[in-house]
Amino acid sequence: MGNSSTLRRRWYQFGLRTMFVVVTAFAVWLGWELKTVRERAAFRMEHAGSIVSLADTDEILKGTGVDYITHFRLSGPVSVTFWRRWLGDDAVVQIHTERPFEARRLFPEAGAIIFLDARLGKMHIRRWLANEDIPQSD
Repeated sequence: MGNSSTLRRRWYQFGLRTMFVVVTAFAVWLGWELKTVRERAAFRMEHAGSIVSLADTDEILKGTGVDYITHFRLSGPVSVTFWRRWLGDDAVVQIHTERPFEARRLFPEAGAIIFLDARLGKMHIRRWLANEDIPQSD
């Protein structure tokens, strides 16, 4: 057998500066995620009752035997990342709003955004599915 010091496994080593850079980068990313979660929460508070979240679908569809993907005519399941769930966020299935551009920016996973426009005393309803871009003219 050879010398035991040469056969010992050498663990990966890194400097204190490297650790600070990695921790700082993670903190900046997590702060960005938290900012997004807070913006989404503020939008939800403004639009209370007009946002259907994934948690609400069980209550809405209780006893119907229909899953939310079929009921809301979605192309697939909606979800948010683990980190956003960990920070207190929830996926949104459908939004009724007068600000569709902001809704699409904040809730890209939303299955449908329904635009409520009260021009000329009429209610115009326009539905955009998750994979559709919202035209600038609307």
